[in-house]
Order: sequence, then structure tokens, then C-alpha cells
Amino acid sequence: MKKPFYSSLIIGLFVCRSVFAQSTLLDASTLNQQETFTSLEKALEQPEKVYVLDLSGQSLRTLPPGIALLIHLQKLDLSDNQLREIPPALGQLNNLQWLDLYANQLSELPGFFAHFAYLQYLDLGGNWFSEIPEPVYSLPRLEHLYVYANKLTALSSKITQLDSLEYLRLGKGLKFFWGVTESGSCRRILANSRL
Repeated sequence: MKKPFYSSLIIGLFVCRSVFAQSTLLDASTLNQQETFTSLEKALEQPEKVYVLDLSGQSLRTLPPGIALLIHLQKLDLSDNQLREIPPALGQLNNLQWLDLYANQLSELPGFFAHFAYLQYLDLGGNWFSEIPEPVYSLPRLEHLYVYANKLTALSSKITQLDSLEYLRLGKGLKFFWGVTESGSCRRILANSRL
């Protein structure tokens, strides 16, 4: 008899957390007015107040699991670090709208990236990607995608799956642009990394 009760309780808590998480999303203007935390340690002292975290240029090789406690986090800057992989703890940040991974040492993204339902801005520039990572094609709200300064040589036609995409910044030398403008999903393609 207790098993259905606990199952219902767990499902109820999950649904409540999902509804609460959706109701706390901030628009871009409000998000840009939030306090920017530049230390994970300081952010973890008051995790309920953290919407913006800038850990850029801190020579990080990994992220502590404690980052998963920042359930309201919506803007995360991890640029100019030494990350070679994205830890599972990042997958707990369901409210992310803006993620900057520029200038790390990434060559792949974990599958949980496909579950970032609110992600609108993603900068993967300056890494070691040989192709746009598969999970990126499952981001329903992605508007800005930056993949310049990688090892890309071609653009997959899967890019047309990104119906919300407005800006795509590519590196030099990419050859396959077909399908992108035909879909109408991408308003502007920046092909030259200097643009």
C-alpha cells in the first residue's frame, strides 16, 4: 500500500519542481539585470539567488558537482577555461537559457544537452568540434548558435531542424550551406569568423 503513495509523492514533487522551474524563467532584459556571480563558492552560499554565473577565464578543468544546486541558474559563462568534457552535474540545470563554452577544449557534448528545453544562446566557438554535436539539433528554442574557430569542414542538413534559429556563426571553409536558407529558420548566417 505504501508503494503507490511514495510513487505518487515522487511524481507530484517532480511535477511541482517542473512547474516551478518554468514559472521562474526570466526574460532577457530581466536576466541581464540580475547580479552576476563570479565565484561558484559565493554562489553556493545563496543558491536560490543565483540566476547568472560567470566563471570565464578561471582555468577550470572541471566543474564541481555542487553546480547542480543552482536550480535557478539561467545564464552560465564558462568561456576561456580548459574544460575537456561537460560533467553530468550541468545536466541538472534545467533553466539554462544562455550558455557560453567558447575557448575550451571540448570535442563532444553529452546527450543530456538535448534536454535543455529553454536554451536560446549557445557558443561552442574556439573548441575542437569536428561537427556540430548531435544534441544541439534537439534544442527547440535555440536562437543563437556560434561554432566558429573549430575543426568543422561541413554543415549538416540537420541544422534545418532548429526552427527557432536566427543567428548561426560559422568558421571559414565550410562548404555545405544547402538547406539552411530553404527552411527559413535561419535569418542570418555569419560565415566568416571575423564578422
